[in-house]
Amino acid sequence: PNPRGGFRGAKGITGNADLILISSASCIYVYDKQWNLVNTISHPSCSGVHEIHLDSENRLWVTSTRNDILFAFDLNGELLEFNYLRKEKVLRENLDWNRPIIITDSMIESGKIDFRDPRTHEIAKYDAAHLNSVVSHPDGGLLISLGLVVGGKFWGLIQIKYWLLKLGLWKFVVAFNRLLLRMMRRSKDMHSDLVVQPAKGKSVVARMNDGVVEPVLVLEGQHVPSHSIITAPDGTAFYLNTAPGDLIHFRLDTGKIISQTHVTDKFLRGAYLLSDEVILLGSQSTLIYFDFVQCEVLDRIELSDNKLENVFDIKELPESFSLPPKSFEAILGKPIGFDGHKPLFENS
Repeated sequence: PNPRGGFRGAKGITGNADLILISSASCIYVYDKQWNLVNTISHPSCSGVHEIHLDSENRLWVTSTRNDILFAFDLNGELLEFNYLRKEKVLRENLDWNRPIIITDSMIESGKIDFRDPRTHEIAKYDAAHLNSVVSHPDGGLLISLGLVVGGKFWGLIQIKYWLLKLGLWKFVVAFNRLLLRMMRRSKDMHSDLVVQPAKGKSVVARMNDGVVEPVLVLEGQHVPSHSIITAPDGTAFYLNTAPGDLIHFRLDTGKIISQTHVTDKFLRGAYLLSDEVILLGSQSTLIYFDFVQCEVLDRIELSDNKLENVFDIKELPESFSLPPKSFEAILGKPIGFDGHKPLFENS
């Protein structure tokens, strides 16, 4: 059960003809066609994992939202490479992104900070891009989602909230916010504590190719991370503007937006291209069939009676695979910790 996200529950899904890989916030579980657990992949520097992607060379790309780092592992769990996005000069210049570089390569490789343990670090200090989606670009390289790129002013406000929380004063800010809502006769924005956002960031789709990372699509005025990129055979792509519930269809070569359609009032995350006209979208506990040619919703399927459940990622299961078990916990036992690199289970 994963009613509220965070460090709980499944996050991203990927695979090939023989394996399915499912990530939690801090570990990737590798299963065979009969859903036997054949390996686990984890690294102390890789945490807050969202979407994962296995490319044509079986390199596993993993988004570490906790610290702005994109990792690549082989299927044995060996670290192949990593990209600390704060060091990318083109990104910093084009996005006016001036966050300090606070992690060295040696710290990342050695896992000096175990980001899988939230007690080891201050999230507002290390997460300044909320890297959350990665797919292969049709012409080579990768497309990545920097869900919320924050500058100095935004980061300063996050710091203020952090200290107010530590001092126990944030509850008074929230109470005052409720009073303002009643006075203004407005409903609460489910994605924000505040009526007025004094500072906002950017949601960015960037291409990483031949050692260069450059923006393809930039959405200004964001205060909640956007998620999920998928590409289409016609040279276009889709990006989910999560908080307003908008699907953005854009050209990969120019970044020009073809259409931007409001699909849902709920949190929008998880996408899969079903055909050359229909895309599947996750909207909290709902699966939406959306015709992106006609820009209309075809159907909605409720996946859970629990309205707090959330879709994170959507993939198609190959016919050669059996259906997954109803409960992985019943087979493996509850995860109870790490031995340094591998998760430990009650039944192990």
